Amino acid sequence: MSFLRDLEYRTASAQFELDERQSDTDDTDSTPAPSADAATAAPAPAKPRPRKFRLGAWEARELQRTLKLNVPLTELMAWSPEQVQAEVDAFRADPARWQTDYSKLLIIVTGNLDEMYEDLAERVEDCDTDADVFHAMSQRLSVIDVKKALGSRFRPEQVARLGNQHVIYPSLSRSAYQRLIARTCAQYVDEVAVRSGLRIDVAQPVLDEIYANGVFPAQGTRPVFSTVHGVLGGSLVRAALWAIERGAPPGAVLPLTLGDDRKHLCVRWGDAEQRLPVVFELEGLRERASLDFRTLLAVHEAGHGLVYAVLMGTAPQEVRINVASFNGGYASYAPQKAWSRRMLRDVICVSLAGRAAEALVFGPDAATTGAEADRKQATANAIAYVRHHGFGSRVSRTDVTTQQDEDINTDVQPTNAEAEALMCAEAERATALLRTHGDAFRALVQELLTTGTVPAAEFAKVTGIAVTAAAPHAPSGPEPWHARWSAFAGDGA
Repeated sequence: MSFLRDLEYRTASAQFELDERQSDTDDTDSTPAPSADAATAAPAPAKPRPRKFRLGAWEARELQRTLKLNVPLTELMAWSPEQVQAEVDAFRADPARWQTDYSKLLIIVTGNLDEMYEDLAERVEDCDTDADVFHAMSQRLSVIDVKKALGSRFRPEQVARLGNQHVIYPSLSRSAYQRLIARTCAQYVDEVAVRSGLRIDVAQPVLDEIYANGVFPAQGTRPVFSTVHGVLGGSLVRAALWAIERGAPPGAVLPLTLGDDRKHLCVRWGDAEQRLPVVFELEGLRERASLDFRTLLAVHEAGHGLVYAVLMGTAPQEVRINVASFNGGYASYAPQKAWSRRMLRDVICVSLAGRAAEALVFGPDAATTGAEADRKQATANAIAYVRHHGFGSRVSRTDVTTQQDEDINTDVQPTNAEAEALMCAEAERATALLRTHGDAFRALVQELLTTGTVPAAEFAKVTGIAVTAAAPHAPSGPEPWHARWSAFAGDGA
């Protein structure tokens, strides 16, 4: 539409200039030819041709915009001053023509608020965490998180003008990515079918490998589209040309499967097979560990995951050792809204369970330094247990300070021994739990060695432990606080 308006303006300008030149030419041609008595006769006055246009193209366009006229520019340019004035007066007298009704206007303000996603938006290199974990975390966001994020960018009165109607888009789930990959691959297949007459049947393992190498949950869909194009963009064309050269008729279906080495796509026609090289870089990174190192990771992460499930009553969100974004493995857990005394002791036990599993399986001398971060977290929790939360022998908050007006107990030395004793007790408990649930522990290690990952939905099946997956929309809470209140209230009555 903007092009048509611009074209109309240029055409009208050209006609106005042509009319101006013709008018000047007519003025010159109207001068009478000299006669024999020209010296004595007065020249006859010229009679210029009336101009076709009264307004220039720019003036007509401004008039058209201002008065909201649905009249061609060339017609407006020919209006007399009386017509223009009459139209202006009519426009002023009719408010419906110059007032704008905004009662049905819907304003949508869009943007990225990375602040409300905390560390999710910054985990751009994370291609290992299950997309469902990101999806569940982002679904807990509410209008309160939106207000906080907006408050870091705008003044309070500006935030208020944006109102309370906010549409929050969660991170895509695993099933959403799978549907997206299937649909995008189908588009590539359809395009090749239109051009070649052959239909290529992409096997499910190919789609699974595209997911494993293309999904970065914090980055959305663009990496997926890039991976699909890199894997299928040229491969489908080469497969179709290869089959046509071997006499494949229009309408033939060519199966496209994943090679056993996961470095080739295989297309078949008749008894012939063509191998098409592809690069699945992330899969290579996940398999870079030696068997010994993978075994170490499996034992360590299984220790964390098993003890967590036994103590918390819910399965870990995911236990994984085939990691591409860093050289290691992890067990991820659902967040908590509140921590009881028992729960805090349990989380210390879970942190120490990785080292306990290593010592149990490999022996104390073969245990590794890989538990350094775990022990650091366990120490921090033990110190907070004793000094800050009042769960130990101290009632007062204990800590160091350099501020004279900070009212805390600064006698920290006795709490060190108490925190150390707490950690030793939880380390022994972790070992005992692993021994008690030895069969489940072995099954979990074996599954990690075989598949590299155990999601929450499969944890109970793999280990045989009766646990449930944590609810995706709400943090778990192992303590039955409401049931205990009900019992208390009943006793009081």
